[in-house]
Amino acid sequence: MELKRKIALITGATSGIGASFAEKLASQNYDLIITGRRKDKITNFACELTTKYNVNVEVLLIELTKKEDLDLLLQKVDATKNLEILINNAGYGTRCKFVEEKPEIYEEMFILHDYAAIKLMQIALKNMLNNNNGKIINVSSVGAFLIMPTKSAYNPAKAYLISLSEIIAEEIKDSNVCIQVLCPGMTRSDVWARVGEDINDVAARLKWPHKLMPAEFVVDKSLSSLGKNKVICIPGFNNKFLALFAILKKCFSMLFG
Repeated sequence: MELKRKIALITGATSGIGASFAEKLASQNYDLIITGRRKDKITNFACELTTKYNVNVEVLLIELTKKEDLDLLLQKVDATKNLEILINNAGYGTRCKFVEEKPEIYEEMFILHDYAAIKLMQIALKNMLNNNNGKIINVSSVGAFLIMPTKSAYNPAKAYLISLSEIIAEEIKDSNVCIQVLCPGMTRSDVWARVGEDINDVAARLKWPHKLMPAEFVVDKSLSSLGKNKVICIPGFNNKFLALFAILKKCFSMLFG
């Protein structure tokens, strides 16, 4: 009897963290379902993975903010009963003051970072719980812990993923399914170009000394932490310090403010 191959689905796998997840899991003999919006780039990437690792890579050209595209992906997840890993990675940031931001941006941010993840997890979790096996990684950000002007759309959307992941983890704690919310700091990726940012310029403006993290480092930390009863994964000491400082500052304000 032929054994079913391991399958992982990664949204936003064209570049950066998503692409690094795809490369790492392909090297571990996972067949992949990857989504993205840039046809040529993600198709070429899929061919490279297939050739290099001898795995099956299925590409879905998906814009998660479009209902018909999201519905297509949901159908795919529902049909993939042996999906072992789901990685909700697709996303992008904005940089605008609250009163100047277009209202539709907030709707798009919620749909892309939160609503799509909710829908995908609900379907995937049912199959994973039936199989009593599976892993889900929601890619958030260390910015979710921080108060950052001009990030009123992005940071709250990422903060929601943290709370949601912690609640789901508690609900499924008696199963063999695990969930992680990954909170990287500034990571080298071409996603910054989408909002007209040069990542080196952004890093130079940070007050706290910060080394830009390679996406491969983030992925290694994430995968090595899976299944260790750690829901929140924050790669890098500086990022851990930033998150802890932000939490303690809020606690101090509540207690003594």
